[in-house]
Formats: sequence, structure tokens, C-alpha cells
Amino acid sequence: MENIEFQEIKYEDFVELNQEIKQVDFIQSVEMASLLRIRELDLYYFIGRVDSEVKMLAMMTAAQVAGGKKFELKFAPTFYSGKFEAELFFDFMGYLKSFAKNHNGIILKVVPAVNQRKVYDDGSQKELETYGISHKMKGLGFVKTNPEIGYDEGEPTWHYLKDLSKLHSESELLKSFSKDGQYSFKKTKQFGVEVRKLTYEELSEFKKVTEATSIRRGYRDHDLAYYQSFYKIFGDRAQFLVAEINFQTYVDALNSQIEKLQRLIDSSDSVKKEKQRNEWQSQIRSQEKRLKEIQPFLARYADQSIILAASLFVESSNEIVYLFSGSYDEFKMFYAPYAIQYKIMTEAIEKDIPLYNFYGITGNFDGTDGVLMFKQNFKGYSVQKVGSFTYYPYPGKYRLIALAKKILRRN
Repeated sequence: MENIEFQEIKYEDFVELNQEIKQVDFIQSVEMASLLRIRELDLYYFIGRVDSEVKMLAMMTAAQVAGGKKFELKFAPTFYSGKFEAELFFDFMGYLKSFAKNHNGIILKVVPAVNQRKVYDDGSQKELETYGISHKMKGLGFVKTNPEIGYDEGEPTWHYLKDLSKLHSESELLKSFSKDGQYSFKKTKQFGVEVRKLTYEELSEFKKVTEATSIRRGYRDHDLAYYQSFYKIFGDRAQFLVAEINFQTYVDALNSQIEKLQRLIDSSDSVKKEKQRNEWQSQIRSQEKRLKEIQPFLARYADQSIILAASLFVESSNEIVYLFSGSYDEFKMFYAPYAIQYKIMTEAIEKDIPLYNFYGITGNFDGTDGVLMFKQNFKGYSVQKVGSFTYYPYPGKYRLIALAKKILRRN
């Protein structure tokens, strides 16, 4: 019979052991541990051994709440084997229950790194192996606490993914998009939208975009210090990208195209080419319409490069995660987010990173989730996580505190 044991370790040991694992969720990475330490969260690190050999690694956060500490274990533990090891996991849950109880815990929340369902864009579904997590966690005294639709305390229960492993070029990538996705990206090329990385000194511009978006959509944004810390700690693994446009350059390109088309018309008087001349004339009218639409922007911004949208991506050996983003609503006609998505996916392909994680969606497939509809333009698939499970070490105490909070809110 295998001998399984768990042990709390120091941060330095966590850093060293983390380097030995090929596939680590960024939430459980050394960089995230460093970021959380700066943000003044209490962190705990653990290893699991089987017959004296280290088989798993985990980081857990703790925050002071009314009545004690709230412990959270997200997308962990990380298994050295690269696959979910059920027996080790459930034994670890038992260990964490005792740990939380002995360390003034009032809440222990666990979010396993396990998918339970895959949903394709055509509506078809595939159930995945969940190792009986829901049933066994209930038996251990945990309560399933996440909503089936929406977000769980800001964390998505549903992710949208795209498999890049069979794509080997930019042309293959573009062809893999939906027709609307291809159209939108091609429009960014016509507009002259450019994508580039931000420097550390430019992060205030990133913050302006995300803040404007958070106000418009009604969610809480991180402060600038968070993004600055993220940039420094994650280094090359983090990419802060922006899509820009120079309206004067765009206008010059339109005028040049109009002049080229007009020369073609002027140099062609053959009756046989009348249809072609009509087509060229139609293109000129289209370009002139764009020129008219762009005049207010040109008058306001002149010959400046203006940021239209921004995104933050986190890279690992097996996936790139689309973590945060924002855009200015007044520039939505330029389809800037499509240029950013195309850019980061081409980089993933160049680096042989097989998976692109668009991250959160609500899990609502009735056509009301605009975020999902945007992501579906790139033709991936949705996955539902098994969700979150919460254990209350002192349930009576927790219920009394919850009741007191409810009474205070009423008053």
C-alpha cells in the first residue's frame, strides 16, 4: 500500500520545486506567488509525497475575514505527472480540512483544475472525466458553491479555448477563424491598425483603457500598481499589447488608393472594360465614404498614434491566457481587438504553444453573452470547470456571523 503524506513548505522550497514541473497553471506559478506576496496576502505552500517521492505541489492563499481566515486553493494542486491524480487529491483535501481548522479558518474554498464538459460552437457537447469530484467532495464535507452560469467571486467557471496545435502559419490561422472573424481582422489591415508591446513606462496608458472599459461595463478594475507589479514579476511571460491607429497615415493611404483607382479609370476607355471601370468607381465611392467618416477623428487627433484597445496575456509552455483587456467605445468601428488576437495567436504558433485560452465566459449560450460571441469569431470551444467547493471548519460560528451580517445590512 502506498504511503501518502503532506507537508507545509517554505516559499524558497516552493520556488525550487516549481521549476521542476513543465505544466503549471499561471495561478500556481512562482510569479503569481511573488505578485500575491507583494499584494500582502498570506500564502501557504505544500507538497505531497507518495512513498517519500514528491508528487504534487500547491499554493494556497489566506485572507482575514470576519471570524477567522478564508483559505483559497485555486487550480491546484499541480501534479508532477502532468495528469490529475484522484487519490492524492482527495487525501490532500482531508489534510487541508485539518490545516484550515487548526489555523483559525472559517472558510476553505477549493477550485480544482478539472474540466467537466466541453461545448462546441454548434451546440454539441462532450462530458469529460471528473473523477467523481462532486460526490466525493460532498462526502468530505464540502459544499458546491459556484453558480452554473456566470462568475464565482470574479473567477470564471467557464473558459473558451482554441487549439493551435494543428496550425502552422498565419494563413492557416486566419482560415481557422469564422467568416465574420476573417472579415473583422482584414478590416484592421485596411485601417492600418498596428499592434505593439507596451513598455513599463507606458502602463498608465494600459490602465486608462481598462479603467474606461470597467466603468462602461460595470466591474472593478485593478489599480496601476497591480499592473506595474505584474509587468515586473512576470517579465517576458506577460505581454501588454495595444492596437493603435494613426489617422493621418490612414487618410494618406485612402487618398493614395483613390488616386490609383482614378488613374486606372482614366487610362481605360475600352468598351470591353466598362464593367471593370464601374467596379473601380464603386471602390472610389467606398474610399471617399471612409474619408468622410474619418474626418472628425483626423481633426481631433491629427498625426498621432492613438491607442484603440489593449490586452494582457500570460504565457506558459503549454498555453497563452488572455487575462485582461479593454477598448475605447468610440473606436469600435476599427475592430482593434481582432488585430490584437491575431497577433498573439501568431506568436503562440511561432513558439509552438498548443493552446490559446480566451479565459472567462458566462456559460450562457442563448445569444446574450457578447463576450462569448466575440470569442466565437475565432472558432474554438467552451469548457466548464467542475467548479468550486467550500468547507466550513466551524459551521455554527460561520452561520452566526452570516446572520449578523444579514441583520446589519438590513439596519
